[in-house]
Amino acid sequence: MAPRTLRLLRKCAGSWALPALACALLAGGCDSQSKPQGNATDTPAAAPASAGSSAAAVARGRAVSERACAKLCHRAGNVVNAPLYEDTMKTRRAALATYDQTVARLKVLDAERYEASKAAIDAIAAEPSIERRTTLWLRAYLANPSFESGTNRMLALNPPLTEQELNDVISFLLTFP
Repeated sequence: MAPRTLRLLRKCAGSWALPALACALLAGGCDSQSKPQGNATDTPAAAPASAGSSAAAVARGRAVSERACAKLCHRAGNVVNAPLYEDTMKTRRAALATYDQTVARLKVLDAERYEASKAAIDAIAAEPSIERRTTLWLRAYLANPSFESGTNRMLALNPPLTEQELNDVISFLLTFP
C-alpha cells in the first residue's frame, strides 16, 4: 500500500462514529486544517428534502461516496459499509434532538468556533423538524467538518463538493434510518 494510503487509513481507523461517516465522503484529497472557516457555513443554503429526493439523486450521492474515501474507510468487501452509515445516521439524529444543549456548550467552551459558524448553527438549532435539522447539519458538516467541533477526525473536503454533489450526498445519507 502507498504511504499516503496508509496515513489516510490510520486517520480513519477507529473512527466508527460520525467522523467515520464524513471520512467516507472525502472527495479528491484532504486538507488537514481543522480551524473554523466562517465563510464555509455562514449562510445555510437550501437543502434537499428527504421525502422529495429522487432515486437519481440518491444514486448520484452514492456514487460520490463510492469514489471518495469510502474505498479506504467504509468498505465491507467491495461495497460501501451500509450498516455503518445507518448507525451513524441514527446517532446523529438522536444528537440533533437535543442540539440546543450542543449549542449552549459550544458557546461556553468554544465561542470563537461558534461565532465563525453562527449562522449555520443557529439555523440548525431553530429548525423544529429533526429531518430538516439533519439535512442542515449534514450540509454544514460536509462544507466544514470542524464547524462545531475541532476534535473531528474528518478533514475538510479538498476540493469541496459542488452544490449538486452536496445535495446528492445528503439525499443518499438521508435514505438511512
